[in-house]
Amino acid sequence: MALELGESALRHAAWTADHDIGALPTAAATAAAYLGPAAFAAAQSMIQYHGGIGYTWEHDAHLFYKRAKSDQLLLGPPAAQLGRLADLLASDVRTAG
Repeated sequence: MALELGESALRHAAWTADHDIGALPTAAATAAAYLGPAAFAAAQSMIQYHGGIGYTWEHDAHLFYKRAKSDQLLLGPPAAQLGRLADLLASDVRTAG
């Protein structure tokens, strides 16, 4: 379910980049706020599902986990992404009103 929701957020951001560039910051922030934690949770679950082999060199699960963790550190914590999204939505409301 997280994959489907994340894919929808990402597709919306990509569509917005092509069709409504003014709304792109909000769409991108929405995708980042959702996909960061979802990707890390999926990678963490994959390690658990595969057991001991999930974090060894015999399986690629550890690569996805490390990539998700580095992306989480690069993009900032989920609270920062949600704060950025809230600021963008608040500015949209002020602009519209």
